[in-house]
Amino acid sequence: MKDIAPKFQEYIFEVSGTLGIFQLIEQFLKLYIEYSFKHAAVYLSGKMPFRFTGEEFEDAPLERLLITFRKLNDNNEVAGTLDKLKDKRNFCAHRAFVWYFENPEIDEGAYQKKLELIKEIKKEAIKGFFLLFTVISFSLLNH
Repeated sequence: MKDIAPKFQEYIFEVSGTLGIFQLIEQFLKLYIEYSFKHAAVYLSGKMPFRFTGEEFEDAPLERLLITFRKLNDNNEVAGTLDKLKDKRNFCAHRAFVWYFENPEIDEGAYQKKLELIKEIKKEAIKGFFLLFTVISFSLLNH
C-alpha cells in the first residue's frame, strides 16, 4: 500500500473495518437462525415435520436475515437497531469505495465529512453487534 495516498489508506481502513462489523452481524444472525431452527426441530420432533435447517440463509442479504430474525425473536430493540443500519450497510458494501474513486480531487473538508460518516456508521454497527451478541448469548444460555 506504499503507492496509495495516506488519506485513501485511512479511508480503506475505516470502510473495511465497518464492513467487517457488518459481516459479524450477518454471521451472528445466520447462527441465531440456524440455532432457532434446530431448537424448533427438536421441540417439534414427532409432532410435525420441520425441515428448516438455516442452510437456505447461507447467502442471504442482511434484510432477509432481519426479517427472519424478527420472526424468531421478540427483541424489538435489537431488530430496530439493525433495521436502521440496512441502508448504511448497503452504502458501505456497494458505494463507499466507489465514492472515493469518483472523487479523487475532493477537498479536505468534504473528505473529512465522509470519513466521519463512515466512522459513525462503524460505531452504530458495533452497538448493533453487541446488542445482537447479548441476545444470542442469552438465548443460548437459557435453552
